[in-house]
Amino acid sequence: MADPFTWVAIGTAVISAGTAVYTNNEQKKDAKAAAQFNEDQADFNAKQQRNAATTAANDSRSNALRTQETHRKYLASLRTKMLEKSQTIEGGDRDFLNEATGDLQLRVLDQGVRDQRQQAQYFNNAFAYDRQAAGAAFQGAQASTAGSINTGAAVLNGFSS
Repeated sequence: MADPFTWVAIGTAVISAGTAVYTNNEQKKDAKAAAQFNEDQADFNAKQQRNAATTAANDSRSNALRTQETHRKYLASLRTKMLEKSQTIEGGDRDFLNEATGDLQLRVLDQGVRDQRQQAQYFNNAFAYDRQAAGAAFQGAQASTAGSINTGAAVLNGFSS
């Protein structure tokens, strides 16, 4: 029969190994849960950015149409005033009207470029969030693998003790 110190040492080794296994499993679950949370958050943010890009595109189209209509009315009013004044639109008046038309068209095009840049920024942000989600998924897989290895090592360490 073994002496009591041997039984105490065996009991301590078993308890130590069991505690290490339990701790490693809990750490593995926590790391996977944190990685899953980060992945879900990044996926949500990417979706929000894509929705914002779609909304911005729709708003841009509506605003462009509204701006063109406003400019069309302004130019019509300008033509009417010119015709009331001189009964014809010739020479300098025609040049002024053509220049005003070109300036207003340019404003619409410039706003369209700004809107496209904003939409591109939304899509770039969505892409960055997609990369974060992929990174979080990879971290979750790594945490799971590391937790399994650590659990196996704790069991082997317990047996060797």
